[in-house]
Amino acid sequence: MGTRFRTSTTIVALGALLLTGCTQGQAPVTSSNWQVTNVYTDAEHPSILPDSLAGRAHLAFGDSTVVGDTGCAPFTGSVDFLDGEGDRVAATDPTAATFVFRDLRVREDVDCEGVDLYFHNGLLRILHAGELTVARPQDGELLLTDATDRAVDKRAVRLTTSS
Repeated sequence: MGTRFRTSTTIVALGALLLTGCTQGQAPVTSSNWQVTNVYTDAEHPSILPDSLAGRAHLAFGDSTVVGDTGCAPFTGSVDFLDGEGDRVAATDPTAATFVFRDLRVREDVDCEGVDLYFHNGLLRILHAGELTVARPQDGELLLTDATDRAVDKRAVRLTTSS
């Protein structure tokens, strides 16, 4: 009887390890600080992130909120997480295929100029688009693409996290 109990326990433990292995690297959206690494605004400027803003531009998601900083100004807002059918799901649901940003409020006294201001405005234009499709190109990475953009090279934001 003792052997059967150990065998069952071993099988349950292995199953838990396998399930954990399948989700490792898929950083949870809500308990991670997402650093902005790239902003794709148009074909002429395929990816911009000035060195002066590296590590300063970030987003953090709550169950229905987003807070962040463009590197020039902090912002807050609401976000809905939708599955592939357009139904609202929890932020932690792996089927969340679209993020819909609403009510973004940005501090108005922006203290940036030049390329930093261009980056600030580009990032906000994408977030203000509202509906962004979500892809996970690599572990710990999100690519948010403007679902309303009709261009071949759509506007997008690439985010990474170490958590």
